[in-house]
Amino acid sequence: MKSTALLLLSLVGLATASQHHHAHHFLVNNVGSSPTDGFSRVSFDAQKDGHVQVPCNADPATHYHFDGKYHSFTVHDDELGWNCKDPHGTHPRSEMSLLSKKFMGGKNQFQAWLTVPQGTYGVNLMQVFGGDQHNTAFMLHIYKEDGGSLWRYHHDKIKGGMWDKEFKLNVIHDSESEKVSVYIDDEYHGTYDTNGRSKLGYYYFKTGVYMQTEQSHTMKVKVRDITLWKKQ
Repeated sequence: MKSTALLLLSLVGLATASQHHHAHHFLVNNVGSSPTDGFSRVSFDAQKDGHVQVPCNADPATHYHFDGKYHSFTVHDDELGWNCKDPHGTHPRSEMSLLSKKFMGGKNQFQAWLTVPQGTYGVNLMQVFGGDQHNTAFMLHIYKEDGGSLWRYHHDKIKGGMWDKEFKLNVIHDSESEKVSVYIDDEYHGTYDTNGRSKLGYYYFKTGVYMQTEQSHTMKVKVRDITLWKKQ
């Protein structure tokens, strides 16, 4: 009887130890690392360093507003481009350019929280400007299928069901490997080729709404807490 009891206690002890081991292993695997780990924050003030572009004949106040927390961007598909010297040279946009924080090398990262309302589609929400084959290294579009789906251009679907929910966006541009990595809510969603080394000799980030194709009439996005990061 004693040997049986000791055997049972031993088995229970092993099972308990095993459970604790697996629980610890699970927790270790699920401790979220941030995409910004190892990066240094770049000094940046969106109100001072950002430059907002809206249709050239439009009232800026009806297309962009900052309430102290959210940058709200709005544009319509029947409006002009931002440059009245060539009003049809680009699609309509309400977009913040971060050209003042351009970069030449290393790994550079854009981070912000975005909210896209239901009914906004066929529009770019964020881009890395600078490329060889094209003007951009990366663009993040949203289209109407699957409850508002995020895409790399209209080539690679990243994630669906994104309307009416705030999400954290991290985009890392690696100048050396010419790759861009995308994270949504701290989850890795792929690494993509850029469009060659920038003809400009530098790159910069942009965010807002910039009309693409298969678009809604009105396009809106709210963006908060824009931060920039760098790793040499």
